[in-house]
Amino acid sequence: MNQQSWVGKVVALVCGMAMTGVVHAYGEDAEAKPKGEPEGDLARPNAWQVEIRAGAGLWSGEATYSIGGQAWIPEEGFVDFPGKISELTFPVDVPYGLVGARMGNGRIEFQGSLMVNLSDPSDPVKDSDWDVLGDGVLDIYSESDAELDAVVLDGSARYWLRRIPDGEASGWGFGFGPGLYVAGFDWTVSQLDQWYPSHPEKPHEYESGRVATYQAVIVMAYLDLGLMARRGRWNGRMDLGVGPASVTDEDDHLLRQKISNGRMAGIGLKGMAEVRCDLSRSVFVAANMKVMAVEATGTQEQEGYGGELAGYYAEIDEDFSISSVTAGLDIGWRF
Repeated sequence: MNQQSWVGKVVALVCGMAMTGVVHAYGEDAEAKPKGEPEGDLARPNAWQVEIRAGAGLWSGEATYSIGGQAWIPEEGFVDFPGKISELTFPVDVPYGLVGARMGNGRIEFQGSLMVNLSDPSDPVKDSDWDVLGDGVLDIYSESDAELDAVVLDGSARYWLRRIPDGEASGWGFGFGPGLYVAGFDWTVSQLDQWYPSHPEKPHEYESGRVATYQAVIVMAYLDLGLMARRGRWNGRMDLGVGPASVTDEDDHLLRQKISNGRMAGIGLKGMAEVRCDLSRSVFVAANMKVMAVEATGTQEQEGYGGELAGYYAEIDEDFSISSVTAGLDIGWRF
């Protein structure tokens, strides 16, 4: 998992510190709070409050990029290929750890979070190559093991057009605001198993050790719409964000000594649903589900840096997509 181990240890340490603090705070609140006193935001209306949280859960999804369409090669100029001649799919089926914070006064709110994966995917990387003549025949197919380092930073601001009235134990609110989502994924591909579906008589080819690396960075600026509701100790939130997204990626085929860099633009969508229970003034637990999807198109530049491809250069159309779902449990402390 490369540098993954120390990231996991840091998240575990932060989670442990947060849990220790919130358990201590819960003990104090249980002794100090008079029976029937309002919980959470109702306890200190209009005051700025800060929440910190730590959590973990499951992160499921995959990233796919494909090339095809129009290409440019120095020796031949512009060349038209079928819409898809090669496709690679990278898994994102891992547990995750998360830390986050939120600050608000009931009308204005700021929030941010950091999420990382805690292990490597069990699903393989899949690589498919089709006949460039356009007859739809799958020529080459391979599966390989994957190691993954992934980091997601997400921050937003919100203005609540309607908020739950001060002192009310139930109600609902609606707000909106800007946000920025930044995600980095770094896969290391190894243990190649390749075969030829169009020529079943050919044997499988195996390659041990590292065969490729793939990195993708996603930046999405979005407009976030939010709903919230409260009934006693229970709180519910739903967020939906949409906006333009940019994607840069790098695919280094170590065996062929060819590196490909893509720059793409498209659109992204993200959403979240959460149910939270206030255990006291200070302590809460939450269950949440989040979804994210991005699609982008652009151009990939290919360069050979050794072997038979030394000096090679080409450009070709590239499509990128990623979708993921997370489900997790958080524990938090409000002060």
